[in-house]
Parts: sequence; structure tokens; C-alpha cells
Amino acid sequence: MGGPGVTRDRSGLLARVAKAVDWRLRGVRTPPRAGEADDGRLAAGASGWALLHGDLKAPNLFFSPEAAVSASAAAAAACDFQYTGPGCVMLDVAYLLCNSGRAEQLADGKDSELVACYVEELARARERQGGLHADGAAAYSYTMARAHREYRLAVADYARFLAGWCRTRGREPPAYAIEIACGVAKEVVALAEGAEAAAGADDVNDPSDDSSLLNAVWLAFPDAG
Repeated sequence: MGGPGVTRDRSGLLARVAKAVDWRLRGVRTPPRAGEADDGRLAAGASGWALLHGDLKAPNLFFSPEAAVSASAAAAAACDFQYTGPGCVMLDVAYLLCNSGRAEQLADGKDSELVACYVEELARARERQGGLHADGAAAYSYTMARAHREYRLAVADYARFLAGWCRTRGREPPAYAIEIACGVAKEVVALAEGAEAAAGADDVNDPSDDSSLLNAVWLAFPDAG
């Protein structure tokens, strides 16, 4: 999955909304106060949280021989848990599809079908196990629309990370991820600028205020299904 590359403008756009996207995925609604460190934790009531792998991709997954014959009899295992920790389940989904999916597997709405399949399987697994947290088995079995909103945010987070961390390593986010991430960033910035303009802010072309961007990302990607 080649891509047009992350230009300076695109990199700046992604960096501009990076904290707001991360906070939204963690369920944070109010930025840390000035001088207060961000501990990186999930907020109380954050949706769809699970113990993440953190670097989910095909080379880190192993499947039993039965997987080639019957999906119902398949067994899978994962290795290389470098960045394990709690987070929104869509992060692992985004990393897997962006790292290992082919362009034709994700185009024309096929990515939505894959995300929906994951959400359905997750709901079934949680129901079998009696629910993995206080909200029970239905905690992340919400509608496809809500799941795909958080998936888009997770792709934006992935693209932002890869654009920064891998720039000196000769690796770029795939075109698929760049397109989604820039779409998310433009939507959030436009909403933040509009809100600041309505409030009579002096500089609406640079909505750098964390609260404005965080409010905008919650408005663009609400928590309700």
C-alpha cells in the first residue's frame, strides 16, 4: 500500500490535532490544567477499552493449520507485545488493517465491513465470558456507525504516530491511512475555527487551544451510538 507521503503541511495538520484525538480515544473531556502532566490513563467510562497489543500486524500473528480449512476451528496467537496497555480496542484494529491490509481489501467500504465483523466477534466473545468489565457484554456491541467513528480516530492516531516516529526510518503511512487521518484533522480544525470565530477569538486561523480542539473532536466524533 504505497502512498503520496506525508508532506510538511500534512504532518503539521496531524500534529495539530494529535492530543485531541488521543484524549478522545481515552474518553477525556477536559484537557489537563496548565502545568499538570498528562498521565496517559483512560478516563472513567471510556468506551471500548481493552488490553491492547500495541503493534498488531500480520508478522506478529500466528494461526493454526486448521484456519486454512475452517474459520470456526481456527486458533490464533499473538507475539511481540511491545506497547501493551489499556486503550480503545479500535487502536489494535486500525494498526492491523493499516499495517497489513491491502488497498483493495480496504477500499469501497470494505474497511467498514471488517470493522463491523470485529465488533460483532468482540460482542460474542464478551457475552461468552460474561462481560469483561462492569458494563457487561453489550459495552462495545454498539452500532456500526459509532464503531467506525472511533475506528477513523484510531487510524488518525496511527498515521500521526507513523508520520513522526518512522520519518527517519524510511517508512510512511499508507495512502489509505493518510486520507482518513487528514480528513479527520481537517474536520476537527474547521469546527474549532468555527467555534472560535463565533466566540470572537482574535486568531481563528490557529486554534491551538487544547480545549477548543478537544471540544471540536467530541463534536465531530460524539460518544453516542
